[in-house]
Amino acid sequence: MTKRFSFMAAALISVTAMVPPSCTVEKQEAAASGGVPVEIEFRLDAGSLTRVTGGDDSSVSAEAGLIKILVFDKSGRLLGYGENEESSSGITMRLTTGDARCYAVVNSKADLSSVASESGLLSRVSSLKDNGASSLEMIGSRDMTITASSSVEIPVRRFASKIEIDRISTDFKSPAHEAMEFIIKDIYLVNVAGDCTYAMEGTPSVWYNQLKLAAGEADELIADIGINATVTRSSPYATGHHFYCYPNPTEEDSHGSAWSPRYTRLVVDATLGGTLYHYPVNIPKPLPNTSYQITNLTVTGPGSSDPDIPVEKGSITFSITITDWTTGFSQEIEY
Repeated sequence: MTKRFSFMAAALISVTAMVPPSCTVEKQEAAASGGVPVEIEFRLDAGSLTRVTGGDDSSVSAEAGLIKILVFDKSGRLLGYGENEESSSGITMRLTTGDARCYAVVNSKADLSSVASESGLLSRVSSLKDNGASSLEMIGSRDMTITASSSVEIPVRRFASKIEIDRISTDFKSPAHEAMEFIIKDIYLVNVAGDCTYAMEGTPSVWYNQLKLAAGEADELIADIGINATVTRSSPYATGHHFYCYPNPTEEDSHGSAWSPRYTRLVVDATLGGTLYHYPVNIPKPLPNTSYQITNLTVTGPGSSDPDIPVEKGSITFSITITDWTTGFSQEIEY
């Protein structure tokens, strides 16, 4: 007997089970005693889309790639595992009817074939450096009762948060500053959490760009260097930039010169009259699969001398809108 299962992801990924013309079992564990044997196929129907920095519709790429499915019984013991590097092909496994919990892991390069329990899966660690702007790692689960005619939807969520800035404009209050050339040099994140468990819990053990910009393994996701864009009151910088970080659970911010966990910040580096200034924007406690959008950052004066130190009040204005990744968020900021 072949059963149908459909999976709808919060990330706009759906997986459907289809009646396969031929079936290849990737891997299967001995099923629990009792129940009727059934054969199911998990198949990706449509991938969600993401946009890379500075991209437009022509640079949008499907996010879903490598799919891994793990099915556990009520006690957390593995019943079945399968994976497929071709998202257009299905994953077929044989199970027995009964209660189960199914996990879908997307775009993970980790070898999960040795996972024997649900707790073993959730203790695994995902690394930001293993993500790509168009291949972000995701995970999701759903309880289900395997029967002869059941179906289930499994929402999957990205481990990463997305930080966006859409526009940078100037409105200098001083005529002297208004007469100076303002050039955007770099935009990047600092104090970036670099790992988290599959349960999306715990304290990060890896941090990128501690206190300042530094070369690292995740540069593609957290920094755009060498922009060199001149901005005037009548000609704002309107190229969107998108960055990705892992959840940062830090409750209390810090600005000490010695490293300690602190808020993640988006930083705009720019020269005003030839002097380099930093314009940091706090992103407190970024959450998985959540988008933080700065629709406009308005610079009204000189910035900070340190990318981890706040700008003097009145130098920028902005607002941040937070929402689930599928619907977005926005905020306008003025410095």
